[in-house]
Amino acid sequence: MQSPGELAAKKLAWEIESRKSVEALVRTTLKPGPENPPHSTYDSIEEHFIELDGKRFCDNRFFTAGGVVGRDTHFWDGNQSADVTYMPDLRRQLYVTISRQYHKENAGDRMERPHPFLLLYVGRTPLHKALAKATYCGTGEAMGRKCELFLFPAVKWAMPQDHLYYLDRETSIPLKVESYRDQAARDQNQPLWVWTAESIEKVQGHNLTPKSRLVRYNEQKPAFEWSFSLESITFDKDHEAATFWPAFEPGVEVHDMILDKHYVTPGARAPEQTSTAAPIEAVPPGDWMDTLPWASLILGCAILITGGCLWWKRR
Repeated sequence: MQSPGELAAKKLAWEIESRKSVEALVRTTLKPGPENPPHSTYDSIEEHFIELDGKRFCDNRFFTAGGVVGRDTHFWDGNQSADVTYMPDLRRQLYVTISRQYHKENAGDRMERPHPFLLLYVGRTPLHKALAKATYCGTGEAMGRKCELFLFPAVKWAMPQDHLYYLDRETSIPLKVESYRDQAARDQNQPLWVWTAESIEKVQGHNLTPKSRLVRYNEQKPAFEWSFSLESITFDKDHEAATFWPAFEPGVEVHDMILDKHYVTPGARAPEQTSTAAPIEAVPPGDWMDTLPWASLILGCAILITGGCLWWKRR
């Protein structure tokens, strides 16, 4: 008879390894806690993420009060990384850094991906493979669903931390993850942060948690809260190799940390563009609205709001 870990690993192996590619648009909203001031730089982020055969691309747009205030783009071609920062117009490249580590992965063993894809890894090990070394902690509940609990001690993120996964018994998808500094913090129920799924859906044959939130704690008190919304997703699409490496613009500074070189690309910079950055083009698949049961509810709410706009100012 298979153990809970073996059963979960089998389900997760199909979920993770059967995806030829993933293209997603994830929106993160930052909500300050009651004892902390509002975030001074931005209040939300949109991540246009693409992954194919281990190669990755992510275009991040930072927003304040609905307006784009910053942008950076990250590329991984399977062997090396390029991080691009942009001029104030958010269109022209300002600086490119080439290195051996994708995005922030030089700070630890965390596999950089947007939520909820990040939590399908333990450090840089796919969750279904990491389960072989996990400690089974019995059963629990998240989102009102029965879960199998697994502990991964000393996960090497920016600082080592223990991660307790709540895996949905039916699908084995993570529905909750609790992070603790160490066993003493677990014994005293003092988490560093807690991530919780708020919905679970099957999209194009894959189980996903399109809505979730993460609360970071400071001495057992909520400090900051992030809400994650999977705005669109497409599986198994083909992507050109050029997707995973930037085309350097003329006059751009390049710092190649692999070759230990700093240079400026030939040519003059393009003139400043006064308009704001173009919106991210991550078009939802044709059946996106049909595959999510809650989409009809959203549409119905929109109709009701429109019908009532004569007497209630839309907020």
